[in-house]
Amino acid sequence: MKLSREQSTTVPSTDVEGPERPAELSGTGTESAAPDGPLRERLEILEPILMDFGDALGGDPVDLGDLPFTEGTAEQLPASLFVAHDRTMLDLVAEWLDAGHHVGITSEAGSGKSALRANVERELGGREEYVVASVDLASATERRVHERLLRACRTRGYEVDPDDYWEVADGIPWTTEGTRRAVVDVAEQAAADDRTVYLVADGFEDVTDATFETLRAVADAGVRLFVLGRPAGRFRRNELAADLAAEMRVLDGFEGFDERDVAEYCARSLARFRGESFDGTPSGLFSGDAISSVAERSDGNPRRVRLTCLDLFTRAAHAWHHSEAGIDEVTVTTGLLDHDLGFETETAPFGD
Repeated sequence: MKLSREQSTTVPSTDVEGPERPAELSGTGTESAAPDGPLRERLEILEPILMDFGDALGGDPVDLGDLPFTEGTAEQLPASLFVAHDRTMLDLVAEWLDAGHHVGITSEAGSGKSALRANVERELGGREEYVVASVDLASATERRVHERLLRACRTRGYEVDPDDYWEVADGIPWTTEGTRRAVVDVAEQAAADDRTVYLVADGFEDVTDATFETLRAVADAGVRLFVLGRPAGRFRRNELAADLAAEMRVLDGFEGFDERDVAEYCARSLARFRGESFDGTPSGLFSGDAISSVAERSDGNPRRVRLTCLDLFTRAAHAWHHSEAGIDEVTVTTGLLDHDLGFETETAPFGD
């Protein structure tokens, strides 16, 4: 199996009912690419400018969440934005999954865990030999873990016999004791068809003792675990790995974005915004020095890459609005880092 750069299908997370507007676009976000982050208190002034800029660039934004570099709190990273920035890691993870191992990965915030999770869900979910369920451990309970597994198995045709349980509704036994037995039941059905059931669980640093025991139990039932978390969850991950002995493979940390990865991300973001497929062509909007600066300022952290790109994009929109330049004259350069996002701007770095 290869963890690919792009897929056409998406397996949405069931933990959130719908995509939310990114926090940094709502005026309530705490993350910022620069000390005077892109929108914040001046959002009402900047919103029409950003929308006009987006229209001029060839997009058709309805709200700010449609603009490039705003996918931060989307339900799931769009497949078209996935940058395979650590190919060695991706190949290793693919090898482990093909072999049916449990996998436990920790890495710092913003390093790409959510993107990896989404890619794993897409890849495994698109193959007949796997059944994939997902859960966010921060809000997980024993019953929620069971329900996610039972619903995922049901989509593949593995269901419990209602006559074996006190009461069953929509394929889910009424009691938690019943769901425990049901997970064993459907996992055995899948194994009989040579299918591997994977539970993709994010947020391992927030796992409670009760949910930790649930993960142990479903692993004993034959479910394979793919768990991710921040470094704070490493001790519990190692504890779980010790319980699973040689069956769990562990990895700590990802390589960050280099300049080529930043350039690819920018190009993918703008292509998606315009409704185009990414074909490997550079975006043309970001200059080489801007790409280098983003890589350096973000230290390669994918989340900080996105926020730094958003900051530069916002500054470019504001500078363009206060200039006489045509959209074809706009290039995002490091000079925009000194551009004032105030209400009045006397000069702009575009045009004559």
